[in-house]
Amino acid sequence: MVAAALNPRIKQTVAIYPFLSDFRRVLEIGNTSEAYDELFRYFKFHDPFHETEDEIIQILSYIDVKNMAHRIQGRVRMITGLADDVCYPITQFAIYNRLECAKEHHLMPEYEHEAMNVYVNDRVFNWLCGSKINHPSLLEAFKDW
Repeated sequence: MVAAALNPRIKQTVAIYPFLSDFRRVLEIGNTSEAYDELFRYFKFHDPFHETEDEIIQILSYIDVKNMAHRIQGRVRMITGLADDVCYPITQFAIYNRLECAKEHHLMPEYEHEAMNVYVNDRVFNWLCGSKINHPSLLEAFKDW
């Protein structure tokens, strides 16, 4: 997503479980998952009273994807696992809600932060390449294997 924000020649982006977003919210909700572990370790071991929190959040704002989302010009499709406990959905929505381009948000209620089913990958391939891979055609193509 950052590449698309920095380069208007990128026409399509698919982001699955995007992260590095809404750092202040990450602190507020206490997301100590591996995606944001260093943030919590910094405060726990170097600044337990959060005296530098505003400064740290200001510095991180330069790489916060939500702050770049409005710059993306090409179409964006995002996939969010609603049970994601690594990159919380609320931080992913922070990105999506700031997109001003053509966009779609595909919500996966039963997914956490995990590998996607092969059919999800096929759908992403279809979106990016304009192909028509679908479940029946895959089964038919490999029936003699």
